[in-house]
Amino acid sequence: GCEGPAATVQEITTGVVGPGTKVEVNGVVAMSHKFLVSKSSNTNSCLWGVFVSAPGLAETAANTGIIALSYGNKATQPMGQQEFYCPRLGQDEIGDAIPDNIKPGDTLDLVGVVDRFPDPPNCTGDNPPNKIGMLQLNQVCKAEITGTATPPTPKVMTATEIAQISSTDAADNAFHDMWGGVKVRIENAAVEPEAGMVVGEFGIIHLQNGVEVGDKIYYRGY
Repeated sequence: GCEGPAATVQEITTGVVGPGTKVEVNGVVAMSHKFLVSKSSNTNSCLWGVFVSAPGLAETAANTGIIALSYGNKATQPMGQQEFYCPRLGQDEIGDAIPDNIKPGDTLDLVGVVDRFPDPPNCTGDNPPNKIGMLQLNQVCKAEITGTATPPTPKVMTATEIAQISSTDAADNAFHDMWGGVKVRIENAAVEPEAGMVVGEFGIIHLQNGVEVGDKIYYRGY
């Protein structure tokens, strides 16, 4: 069934509630729109997500954010095409548990399974190898909008914290558990241009301080 014991975002990110536990997390505040997290090239599964914050905050802080994830309908192959594509948000039936119209400030009651992905020591990546997995609320089977709230102001990161954001070393695992999924602010950020453009290949922005601004929320691979 779609139910579990009550838990908080802070209990998940501090390890009080461990991976594999199905929990109910109530009153969280959406910090993003719904977006396509990934499409599997092997199974054509489509994974959708939304970032959420712990309730009642004026400013984000360590251990107060997480990403909620839910699988929807599988990717299909349009007539005359060779590639498989996930449903188009706002146009097609998505099939997952997260409301399509969710927006920052919506409050939610969630039920899902605490997870870490990738799960060390099986983390892989390019230049350098990534040794850190991200805590998640996966397999969300309930995501009910219950009201609205003012989203907390993003915390301004220090120079030391900015350096840790781009670290893929296992020694910084505790830092990423505290800040993974939390909306933060980096001030006076200069860009490392690619071919003279601020936004590089696949919509990724590289900052001169080493931080990579991913494309997941605004990039659509259709």
